[in-house]
Amino acid sequence: MTPSRLYIIGNGFDLYHGIPSAYRQFKAYAQVRHPSLVREVERLLGERPAIPS
Repeated sequence: MTPSRLYIIGNGFDLYHGIPSAYRQFKAYAQVRHPSLVREVERLLGERPAIPS
């Protein structure tokens, strides 16, 4: 499989420029697009409390 996307997380550049990429926004995206992945991560790591806005 050839990688097709690069995700850079943690430098604040995206949030500064208004890109909706906070962790809670990523989780909401993943729950819609990849719900089985979210369930598996929660199964392995345990469900976490909601991240405050």
